[in-house]
Amino acid sequence: MTVGPIRERLEGLQRRGQYVPLLAKEPILYPDLLPFWTAFSRLHGTRSIGQAGPSGLLLSEVLAWLDLNVVSATETRKEYVHFVLFMDQVYLEWVGKQTAQRLKNGKSERNSGRRS
Repeated sequence: MTVGPIRERLEGLQRRGQYVPLLAKEPILYPDLLPFWTAFSRLHGTRSIGQAGPSGLLLSEVLAWLDLNVVSATETRKEYVHFVLFMDQVYLEWVGKQTAQRLKNGKSERNSGRRS
């Protein structure tokens, strides 16, 4: 979920007793994973998107991000690479499933108007 004025407004509505579906569906992000999520979310915004959908994050992009953020300990860098690329894999699988479902629904809607 984004941070800032929108989130603050939604949380204000929730505090006043209003049900906010966006906040209810928000996943739990454990504090020890926050640095990895931050790296992934920053890199996610730089990915290219083509006709086949979003491209995967490149190892070189992750390493460049680590250099820019002065993450120098070898084991820590390995953890970042592991978690960021894992999150990217999960994201790409989710996008693939969403795309397949849309294509399936689109085909069934087109086919439903045909006579056999």
